[in-house]
Amino acid sequence: MLTLLAAAVLVPFGARGEVTVPFPLSDVPYRAEATVHSPHGDAAAVKLCPEVFLMVPELCRVVLARPDWSPLTLKAGVVGHLLWTPDGRYLIGAGVNTLRLWNLSGGLRLAVPQGIPEADDAIRDARLTRLWLERGFLCAALHEDWFTDSGRVVRRNVTTVRYVLPTLRPLASMTLPAQGDREADCFRPSAESGVQVP
Repeated sequence: MLTLLAAAVLVPFGARGEVTVPFPLSDVPYRAEATVHSPHGDAAAVKLCPEVFLMVPELCRVVLARPDWSPLTLKAGVVGHLLWTPDGRYLIGAGVNTLRLWNLSGGLRLAVPQGIPEADDAIRDARLTRLWLERGFLCAALHEDWFTDSGRVVRRNVTTVRYVLPTLRPLASMTLPAQGDREADCFRPSAESGVQVP
């Protein structure tokens, strides 16, 4: 359980102690929106966001906390989902449409999932909606809307991309027409899918 202090959050690590993660210095108050402990309990990712709604999501940040280490603010920390690899060596984050993978020293890799290209005159709006690990690979679901300048939607797709860890090298992707909340499977192609293997 997290303890909120006036300008910080206290992250417990059981017998290893606790780490105080200070909020960013700002005129706007911050809150700890999410805290995700690593599988071994030796690190935690704390997502800090402004308490008031702002049109600048870049103000959210992810801080890596570890016992006996100073908290480390991670680069490109604007993410909606956070996930640790099973070995606890890497933290994965899904932004609006970009994947981030950090090591425990704060090193960063980025990947941008791609669906099936649309006509040149269509505008693409893509967002990552889910992130999960399966059979040792990273799977990312991407929902895409393609629309004209006038705002008419011409296509909706859902693409699932499978990545090799820790390189974030795309291994395969599968795209389906969007229907409700369904996702393309990370491993099993279907007859209606467009399968791409880079």
